[in-house]
Amino acid sequence: MLLDLEEKTRVLVEDIVERSAIGSGSIFVLGLSSSEVVGGIIGKASSREIGQRIVKTILEVLEPKGIYLAVQGCEHLNRALVVERELALAKDLEIVNVLPTLHAGGSGQLAAFDYMEDPVEVEEILAQAGIDIGDTSIGMHVKRVQVPLRPIISELGGAHVTALASRPKLIGGARAEYLADPIRKTKKYRTFMCPILFMLVESLASVMTLGIIDKFELFKFMSAFSELELISIIQINF
Repeated sequence: MLLDLEEKTRVLVEDIVERSAIGSGSIFVLGLSSSEVVGGIIGKASSREIGQRIVKTILEVLEPKGIYLAVQGCEHLNRALVVERELALAKDLEIVNVLPTLHAGGSGQLAAFDYMEDPVEVEEILAQAGIDIGDTSIGMHVKRVQVPLRPIISELGGAHVTALASRPKLIGGARAEYLADPIRKTKKYRTFMCPILFMLVESLASVMTLGIIDKFELFKFMSAFSELELISIIQINF
């Protein structure tokens, strides 16, 4: 079971790193409930060995790529994170004084202290991507704009697995140009090529608010342009 756990962890992390397009110098955050992995309830059946297996495997994937791991603690430590001191000093992160235990910090943080070269606890970070094993909620540690990724494996043991990547904010409006999106693999596009489309969609959104057409009809219209990669630059608040 433990060997299978290690292999699945490796496959999960390698896939998320590739799809999130992160590289050397990036931060990858881990949220882990070993209780959920063994089939228990979060915080009620912590396993130090499970934490060690998962964290060691993730470090083996990330370190050769120059990617830093940050391991989130539980709410008893205000969700502080274990990182390498090198990262904390380079990013001027707020180092806090606490040592994790199995039930205050969790198995993942204990494992980080076992396998990192010079681990410290920091108050908060902004990671470029991350994985959440056991629904611990890592969103507060991933920078904007967050992009949900569906993991290649949906469960690790008994734990539900989710993942997040991030991308720069799109700014500038109709005259701006944007770089390709490495997460969704879209091509470079220019928003000023479709001013008529912008006007048309805005008009449809207006009539939708009046009840003339419904959201489903508007969605069908927008979907017709998806292959032109124009809809990704149009944001309508319903």
